[in-house]
Amino acid sequence: MQKHQTILASVFLVFGILDLIAIVVLMTIFGFGSAILFTVGAQDPSIPEPVKFLPAGVGLFISIIVALAGLPNLIAAYGLFKNRPWGMIAALLVGILNLLHFPIGTAGGIYAIWVYTNSRDVGQRSPVVL
Repeated sequence: MQKHQTILASVFLVFGILDLIAIVVLMTIFGFGSAILFTVGAQDPSIPEPVKFLPAGVGLFISIIVALAGLPNLIAAYGLFKNRPWGMIAALLVGILNLLHFPIGTAGGIYAIWVYTNSRDVGQRSPVVL
């Protein structure tokens, strides 16, 4: 079962890295949008100053949302790689959140639930106390 926990940690790490790449791409695209508006605004003074910052602001807002969605993947990967006692519980919670990211995240979420339930049967993690 340790092998599956390592595979699951790798899956979560890849999901987190993909989210970081998405943040860089989003900031680049929206940054170029603002740069284009600044260039056009230098030639056309009828464009208001706040409008020039709009693409960068929207890009920053979306990037923050993507970061908040991707951070749990990295935390769960760390917990699983370091074999922390909270790692499997974090993996279950992140797996449930990843079910919404169709289709790849759904597959990762199902795999996380499967690893969690099988590790519970073997007794490799501490029981959840409510």
